Amino acid sequence: MSTQKFKIWRADISQMTDAITILDIARQYESWIARESDAFLQFTGLHDKSGKEIYAGDILHAEFNEKFDMEGRPT
Repeated sequence: MSTQKFKIWRADISQMTDAITILDIARQYESWIARESDAFLQFTGLHDKSGKEIYAGDILHAEFNEKFDMEGRPT
């Protein structure tokens, strides 16, 4: 069984936490109350080509050389 990991974007202080588990969240942020503006990003289980963990909501860069028409067919 794998451990679910999260990162939290703390909008109130404009800071991203390191990867943590649910238990870590409970221990470290006992007095912290999540705000509506905070974003929880869950680890997808995937890594990029550099081995860095990819989280839901991460912005990825991709380049495509193939062109498509308005119906989505390759031209």
